[in-house]
Amino acid sequence: MALQSVLKTFSAQIPWPDLHSHVKERNTIQLNHFVGSTPSFLIAKLSQKYDKVVAIHGDPESAQFMQGDLEALDVEHASYFPETGHKPYDDQQITDSSVIVQRSEVLE
Repeated sequence: MALQSVLKTFSAQIPWPDLHSHVKERNTIQLNHFVGSTPSFLIAKLSQKYDKVVAIHGDPESAQFMQGDLEALDVEHASYFPETGHKPYDDQQITDSSVIVQRSEVLE
């Protein structure tokens, strides 16, 4: 498959020993200067080594794109945990129950 070939080529460019030592020290990684689907390739490779990998995005659209990329790369349990959109202290706000259901399904 073409995606697996790209993943293999991408993986060869990453300094894995440095990355793994950083994860052991801090237990986190912050990605800068990654474009397009390259964060998804890195997370796909990390998910092969680590049981739990969490990616946090600043906007819902990017998170959904990453979920789609990870599913295309055959990463198991790639889930999107949507934001609630809840504004604290807003008594007039109407709660969208579909988002609550979607979040609970991810947690199961």
